[in-house]
Formats: sequence, structure tokens, C-alpha cells
Amino acid sequence: MCFKPRCEALNQWLTLIVEVRDSLSCAELHRPYDTLQLFIQSRPTYPIALFSPPWTQDSPFAPTFQHPYCFFVTLRDTAHNGGTYFIDVGQPPFPFTVQVQDSAGDSLRVQVCFTIACGSLPPGQPYPWVIQGGNRPACALAPPDVMDTLWLLPQNLPQNRPPTLSRDVPNPWPAEITGDTLCYTLTIIDPDTFALLSYTLIGPPFSPDFYHGSHFTASASGHNPLSLRLCAQLNCYAQGLRFPAIVCAEDTTSCDPSERWQVCDTLWIETHLCHGILPNVFTPNGDGINDQLRPYHLAGVMAWRLQVWDRWGRLTFAGEWGQEWNGQTPHGPAPEGTYFYLLELRLLSGSGPLLRFERAGSVTLLR
Repeated sequence: MCFKPRCEALNQWLTLIVEVRDSLSCAELHRPYDTLQLFIQSRPTYPIALFSPPWTQDSPFAPTFQHPYCFFVTLRDTAHNGGTYFIDVGQPPFPFTVQVQDSAGDSLRVQVCFTIACGSLPPGQPYPWVIQGGNRPACALAPPDVMDTLWLLPQNLPQNRPPTLSRDVPNPWPAEITGDTLCYTLTIIDPDTFALLSYTLIGPPFSPDFYHGSHFTASASGHNPLSLRLCAQLNCYAQGLRFPAIVCAEDTTSCDPSERWQVCDTLWIETHLCHGILPNVFTPNGDGINDQLRPYHLAGVMAWRLQVWDRWGRLTFAGEWGQEWNGQTPHGPAPEGTYFYLLELRLLSGSGPLLRFERAGSVTLLR
């Protein structure tokens, strides 16, 4: 007689009754019984091993408040009990994460990362952190769980020094309006071993409605140093201005409010004028030098139109972009003298209304 108990019968008593019948007789005179009592017990299992950092009560680990730390814990089934494995790192009064690094074979390895927030534990007092591990083998009683106590001694930052700021452009910064994106870089460096840096953009230049789209935006990269790339696509609504771009960096590393430093950088931006400029003299004598009358300094100018009159009010020339006046009239070369002009400019702009300017003045023609 053979039988195979199921796992649900583990650690239970079973009753097995055997009946024997004599089939040769028509009368059932002989029907003996035998009763067996069976206890289903576990196969042998053995303790497992837990490996964690040697942070004892006599030699505790001294983490600094707000600094991120990570350590590894390994559970090893040296006796090959099999089954599933687990590691429990308790529930300390500060945030932590547990990430499985390896769960193959007869072991489990996890990485535990934590940061002790300000006020979560008193500084300079030991704190026990219990780590527990175990396994649950199939069809067997689990071996006793294993535990280890890690001791922490939280510390305040010894000294938090203020960060420094540096720029890659001069102050004030002359800015030409060309329609291209204009950028500068601000670097924030903390002299301490670790830092929690943040930044704040202050003032109208960082508002989306600053001169119809001439505002600056910031993109950050890195931690320490923290690099800020500040860019704007200036348009002609912001021409001829002087305005500050203020960026403040705050170091929140220390738990001491008196050591939460804030330093600011003020960059004065001076924008050039958008509109074109005409010379006051030109010499159309064919020597290749100053032979045409046309506007220059056209950064930010989308289109222009030039009209020229002589001293008697007769229209001598009218032209647009690419049509410079070479000193000729419909009746031949224009004589030397003073001429009067009207320069109409249509400027590059942001999201605001169409921007036009007119410049009137006089120019002297010399041959």
C-alpha cells in the first residue's frame, strides 16, 4: 500500500482504515479491520543566513541629516531549503526604498536607500533599525526567521557654507535682437561635500507676457554644480531697454535655518535698437565705396521701404529690400546736394501686434 500526502495535510493527524473481506463464503462471517494513525510531518529545514552592514550599537553608522545613503542586504539559503525568500527592513520614521538586485538561485539581495529628514530623529542619539529575513519552503515548515539590528547615530551637518554663482557673460550684457535665441549660463557651486540646491527666477523677464514673448526660460542640469541655461528669443518690443534678470539660489542642505543660505545673481541686459540706420553722406562715383544709399544695422528688421525727395519735393527714388539708391534718377545722375528721405521699417516681433517704425532725415550726395 502506497500513498502520497498533499501539502495541505502538513502537520496533521490522518486515520487510515483497512478492511479485509473473505469472498469465498456466501456469509460474511469474517471482516477484520486494521486502523493506522499517521502524522504528516515536515521534511527537515535549516536556518538561513542574513548578511547586512556591521553597524552595531558599539560602532554605529553616523549618517548626516538629508544626505542620501544606500546599503545592501543579502539573504542566503545555505542548506537549500528552497521556496520563496523575503527581506523586511522595518518601518523607520524616515523615507526609504528597497530595490531587489538579485533573486536567482538560493539567495535574495536587495539595495536599501534612505534619507533621514530633519526632525525625524533626534541628532546624536542611537536608533535601532531591525532587518528581518526568511524563506517559505514548499510542503515544509519554515525555518526560524533571522534578524539583525543596524544602529544609526544621526548627525547634523558640521558646517554648511553658502554656494557661489558665476556667469559666462559680462554685466551689463549688451544684447542684439536678431530673431535668434539668446542664451547665457549660470553655474551654482556648493563648497560642501553634498548639497540640496534650488533656484528661483525673479522679475518680469521671466514672465511669459514680457514684451510679447521676449521672456527668459531656464533649464537645469546637474546637482552640484547646478547649471542653469537661461534663454530668450528677444523681439523688437524689447528694443533699447535695460532690465534685470534676477536668479536666486538657495541651499537647503542644513537642518539649521540660520545656515539655509540664499545668494542671488542680478544680470542687467541692455538691448540694442532694432531699426535700421541711414548714413548722412554717400558718394555714388563708381569707386566701389559708399556708392549706394541703403539702411544698415538691420538686426530685427523684417522689411523696409525707402523714399527719397530732392529739395524741391520731387520724388527721386523709391525702393524696398535689395533696391538701394545708386544716385540715379529717371532723368540721369542726381546732382550733388541735400536730399530728404523717409525710411519705413517692419520689425521682427513676438506674439504682439505688428510693429512698424518710420525714420525721416536728410542725406548729402557727393560725387
